[in-house]
Amino acid sequence: MCSEADAFFEAKKEEFLRESSGEAQDFPGEAFREALGRFTGEVAYAGAVRKLHAQGYTPEEIRKQLHYPATPEQIRAVIEAQEAAKSTEAPADAASGSADAPVHYEIVREFDALGRPSFRRRPVKGD
Repeated sequence: MCSEADAFFEAKKEEFLRESSGEAQDFPGEAFREALGRFTGEVAYAGAVRKLHAQGYTPEEIRKQLHYPATPEQIRAVIEAQEAAKSTEAPADAASGSADAPVHYEIVREFDALGRPSFRRRPVKGD
């Protein structure tokens, strides 16, 4: 995947290191390049990986389904991040009671001060 942009980047890096008298400094473009790589991965394949993993696909099956060439390490990193985020989230239904109980709604028609109708959905208590 060596392109003209990569060659240009490397040439600028060499020039920067020569000008900085060989001191151990981070090349300013490296942080940008890393952030751009993460953004590109997020746009190109991370959402699809998360969705397929939620549907029960294995990393190898996910890699075969993708139209973007993602490495197995990249796929595993996305899955591990998803699992870590899932384990730190508090269940939304835990505070409201039983998560298995279905919630039913009714549509209520209301009128404002000028007589204009509006509709609102409200949960129905009990069955």
